[in-house]
Amino acid sequence: MTTTTTTSSSFIDSILDGKTLVSVEDAIAVHRHQHNNDDDDDDDDDSNRRRRVKFVDGSWFLGSERNGRREYLDGPRIVDARFVDIDEIATRTSDGLPHMLPSPSLFGVAMDALDISVDDHVVVYGSHDCMFIARGYFQFRLMGHPQNKCHLLDGSLNDWIQAGGPIEEKGTTPKYPVITYEDAVVQMTKDATTSTVGGGTVIKYPAKTPRTVVDMNELKSIISAAQGKTSGGGDDDKDDTVHDDDEDDDGTVTILVDVRSRARFLGQVDEPRPGLRLGHMPGAKNLFFMDLLDPNNKVRLKRSKHELEQIVRNAGITLPLKSNERIVATCGSGATACVLLLALDVLGENPHQLYLYDGSWAEWGSHPDTPIVC
Repeated sequence: MTTTTTTSSSFIDSILDGKTLVSVEDAIAVHRHQHNNDDDDDDDDDSNRRRRVKFVDGSWFLGSERNGRREYLDGPRIVDARFVDIDEIATRTSDGLPHMLPSPSLFGVAMDALDISVDDHVVVYGSHDCMFIARGYFQFRLMGHPQNKCHLLDGSLNDWIQAGGPIEEKGTTPKYPVITYEDAVVQMTKDATTSTVGGGTVIKYPAKTPRTVVDMNELKSIISAAQGKTSGGGDDDKDDTVHDDDEDDDGTVTILVDVRSRARFLGQVDEPRPGLRLGHMPGAKNLFFMDLLDPNNKVRLKRSKHELEQIVRNAGITLPLKSNERIVATCGSGATACVLLLALDVLGENPHQLYLYDGSWAEWGSHPDTPIVC
């Protein structure tokens, strides 16, 4: 049994290890290999332990026309797939910001409920034209899942089905239920009680506090420091680079990139979320995230790395980044900013230099004292 397990693990690692994007064909091969090995073993418990690849539907949509959670529940779905709802496995803020990254304990409880271990390979996938799927992928990365075991399917659920991948048919009940925020909080309360009584930690998944994330106050300090160095104040045409030396004076250069549409960036149209101010942050560059996606299947990036790099360069961003530079990506609510982070990751940029402003315009545009230009 040990030999079988080792062989299976080696096969899986040889295909997946270290890959950000995984082709539909490779993903199907891994899925079938894993399930075929399980079928050869009558020990269900051991079989479950050896199932080292977990497929996770991370589909999310803005608006009411489509609902990723409902599509997962209705089916079809990949066999044994889980679903992570970024609106549910999220921090609830007093001002109602959407899908803010969860606390480590909240994420850990959700992973335990979904039978996902830090040792598992996780393959995140989305349905056709789900242009927000990069957020689901980066949620795992940012919460501390090992980078070499975090993967994004380079294609959609439709592509999987068309390629003959195993599915649970429409109308069937998923093996793993959707974990809600309320479910997770109840479990955290139970775990805290058990831990206090028993003297041990119950949450198994060792989620971490995200390190490559900035908050509003940090960003305000960066922008304020940059404006103090320029005679033009908030004139973004005069200074497109923000120098982050406010905290430790280490000379880090922050390149702020807003991936909303040009019209939203310039404040020419209303925001999808009512009540937000219009415009953009001083010093921000604009790169519309849609320009990075395959127009025929928006769940994935454009295939040509040369084209991706040229799009980034055309936005005024020089690649590769220098060792003292970092990108801070922002968007409407912290979801599509991850498309830029994904593209930069695929282009080989250092992940430690790729940051997310999680609150994004949903937070920045809702405050009366944040600096804004049009």
